[in-house]
Amino acid sequence: MNERVLYRYHQLTSINYVLVIDKQPTTLSFIPPSEFHNNVLRFISFLPKDILQMKDSLSYFETTLRSGFSDPYHFHVKYSENLEEYLTVMPKNRIYLFFVDMNSTRIDKINQILFSLHSDLRYYCFINDQDKKCVRLPNEVHNPGHFMQLVYEKQRAVFQLMGIPPILLTPEVSMGWDGYYDFPSFIPAQSNYRVANSIIGNFDYGERINNTITEEQLLTQSRGYEEANINSKSFIRQQLIIDQIDKIDYFSETCFEEGLVNQVYEIDPVLAPLIIIAPFQNPDVQSFLDGNSGEEYREYFSTLNFEQTQNYIHLTKPPKSAKALLFTSQLITLKTQFLDDVAFLHSSFTFSPIVRLPAQGKTLYRSLSFFRTEVAGRLTAPNNRTKVLRTIQSFGQEFRRRAISPELLQRLADDNRQIVAISDLPVEWLDINGVPLSFTHDVCRLPETALHGLMANFVSHEQRQYLVPRDILKKTLVVFGNNEPEFSRWHPAVKLLAEENDVIIKECFSIEALKTAVEEVKPHLLIIDSHGAYDKESKSSVLFFGSEKLNGNQVIEFQISAPLVFLSACSTAPTYGTIDTIGNAFFEVGALSVTTTYLPISVDSGTILYIRMLNNLKTASNSAIHQNWLAFIAHLLRTSAVEEAYKRYASKHSRDLKATTEAQANDYTYLLSFYERRNIYEKLLKGEGPSLIGSSAEFLFYSVLGRADLIKFQSWAEEFKKKNHTIM
Repeated sequence: MNERVLYRYHQLTSINYVLVIDKQPTTLSFIPPSEFHNNVLRFISFLPKDILQMKDSLSYFETTLRSGFSDPYHFHVKYSENLEEYLTVMPKNRIYLFFVDMNSTRIDKINQILFSLHSDLRYYCFINDQDKKCVRLPNEVHNPGHFMQLVYEKQRAVFQLMGIPPILLTPEVSMGWDGYYDFPSFIPAQSNYRVANSIIGNFDYGERINNTITEEQLLTQSRGYEEANINSKSFIRQQLIIDQIDKIDYFSETCFEEGLVNQVYEIDPVLAPLIIIAPFQNPDVQSFLDGNSGEEYREYFSTLNFEQTQNYIHLTKPPKSAKALLFTSQLITLKTQFLDDVAFLHSSFTFSPIVRLPAQGKTLYRSLSFFRTEVAGRLTAPNNRTKVLRTIQSFGQEFRRRAISPELLQRLADDNRQIVAISDLPVEWLDINGVPLSFTHDVCRLPETALHGLMANFVSHEQRQYLVPRDILKKTLVVFGNNEPEFSRWHPAVKLLAEENDVIIKECFSIEALKTAVEEVKPHLLIIDSHGAYDKESKSSVLFFGSEKLNGNQVIEFQISAPLVFLSACSTAPTYGTIDTIGNAFFEVGALSVTTTYLPISVDSGTILYIRMLNNLKTASNSAIHQNWLAFIAHLLRTSAVEEAYKRYASKHSRDLKATTEAQANDYTYLLSFYERRNIYEKLLKGEGPSLIGSSAEFLFYSVLGRADLIKFQSWAEEFKKKNHTIM
């Protein structure tokens, strides 16, 4: 592990949730991992992250906000063969709730190990327990309320075993939170219900004897579905999600308005990042079909037109056989539940609200087909580049019409917050009243495919944290992967900048040279400047080092990574025509954020962009300008659009006051403010002076993968601490 990637600090009072299960076979990338074909994550979502939430959950929320302490749920999967080793090294002064899979082939051995290494702070819940007989364990729980009841009743002993002074846990929820206790029947709205109720401490205390759904609840669900069917193209159901967002945002807004938490700058977001789930039925999963695929898989792939209306009503031609129909419905349910559950885990870092948009499929295929890997090179060729922006705008408008209600659109236009998108779609291109989402908002993305990567990304940040240090440039490695003239003519300028700032440069014209360079430098920031391309055989993307082709498997095999990765290469994460891009591979070997490209980029603009990044890092790493890596990269991309517009205009109107460097610098400064970005974009579209019309729009070709919003700058974190440490 890189010496500056630290293990995340865990509160002593945090609750550790552990799933004990046999190692599962690897599933196809569009199927949720087998470990989560259960309700464990849903169970956890009704419980607190920390037992301090059982005393005064609102104070806990305020304290985490004021301290900048982004502590998520601590959830781990431990395979049965490694359980004994894990229990032996785990501290006994922490609370654990183990979920034990009764379907394990080693269930008797698991129970024996848990019993022999039991401590009074360890609790157990059996899953897949169909009256199977086995040795029962102490502290066995049956549902969330039962677990809370046991901890509450044993609180004095709990604190004594933890070795800390006792805190009187007096679970109380104010009756003043009107509407917070009404559990929504619409499933996509339920995640926000659980987030809001974890903030106010509305947890069950007591074992429910009957967990069946009441007749009244069934009638409510049935009426809701019938109404949605009648109004299938309305956004009535999406409003239920928005109502829940309001409840969550209220607490952050109150903390800042009442002076309980101070911003570093007034323009900083006060709202937690919004998590947007945008499910997409990727047609390229058909490439997984082979001669051994079962008939149900073949029928499932034949119905890949699955999508939903604006009111979340399924539009799909049902499979012909009953077996395939059951398989398809189960798969869709598994996938949507997994997306909701993983989004909930990701939201727990900062109590983020969640929006699941209607699932998209074949209706968007045509709009996306303009960007498919086979033709993307023609679309972005020099003689066609003026058409790119219009094509992207067209997709963004159709995406908006199909997925975003007028009310949600207004929220996105008004709310100063960052965006975490879970999707294979280019959410950055979503049209917000004529402006791409990524121009007004900082957007990072977690690819939906492969699904197992969503959980891996959560675990990486749950276990580790990284602050961008003041001396980041000294730990930056720039790799030249190509010495063709169009690349090499930029190398002297990059080398001069590197020499001035102690940036390390390596020429790597083979994979072995790249491997050696990364092993030697152990960079914090890895910039790869080379050719990128689409590999038809693997339906993935690759990087070239000299004449050698690096694929995702080799990235993992040779441990090519760093906490921060910036790929200045063509098509490293195409949005259409691939299954698992090379950008994803870096996460499997330690990367926390990877900046990738949807489309081919020009060598000149790509090189200028990372030169500007290095120049900007000199200031950003030592001054509290950007709160996190996402804000830094998003600002870099926005200003690159402004730079191109001014450069093109100045080449023809050098004496025009609209083209002065001072005017350009002013736009750069104003772009730091969310509230000025729309004005600047609209000004650049009017064509009076510097203009985006006819530009290459390469600022929209990039996508920031991973939770870059969780990677703070050390300089900003220190300033935030100064602003808030005296608040009582």
